[in-house]
Amino acid sequence: MHKAQRQKDLIDLLSLNNVMSISDLSQQLNSSMMTIRRDLEYLDKKGLVKKLHGGALLVKQDAGQPSFFERIEEFDEEKGRIGKAAAAMIKNGSIIFFDAGTTSLAVIEHILDDIEFTAITTGLMTAVALCGKPKASIINIGGNIHQSSYSATNYLAVEYIKRFNADIAFISTKAISIPSGTFEAQL
Repeated sequence: MHKAQRQKDLIDLLSLNNVMSISDLSQQLNSSMMTIRRDLEYLDKKGLVKKLHGGALLVKQDAGQPSFFERIEEFDEEKGRIGKAAAAMIKNGSIIFFDAGTTSLAVIEHILDDIEFTAITTGLMTAVALCGKPKASIINIGGNIHQSSYSATNYLAVEYIKRFNADIAFISTKAISIPSGTFEAQL
């Protein structure tokens, strides 16, 4: 079984049973106890499960939404294609707004290191990723931080954003419906 699928199945089992032993997880997933221990260590570091002596329990997520780190791995190939196409739009001297979504990370990954641009973001993880671009001037919008999205989300952030005019804005959404429009998770 592929690692990502096994870890998803592990989380699904914990969703059903809340707490399980490593031995039970090993039997259910037809994997060695050592493999399950490594998976639990990885998932514990991501904040998805809590390792216990001999087992694990599922960490409850905010309002049923996947965690930021779960979302990074969702639709990885698609985000890579979007990121490559979007990064090609960035030219020297551009002013770019990046939202706090995980697709922005894919865009940043594909920006060439020799492009000089100004980046504005509400996302903490986005700002950290932008620090890897040597010619980027980074403006991180402050305010109250929403803990599961790692983003500034209150009126202070909105008021500060109004001070800027961006050439391009990379803003993701949870869903699109025609004719209703776009939809986002409520924070």
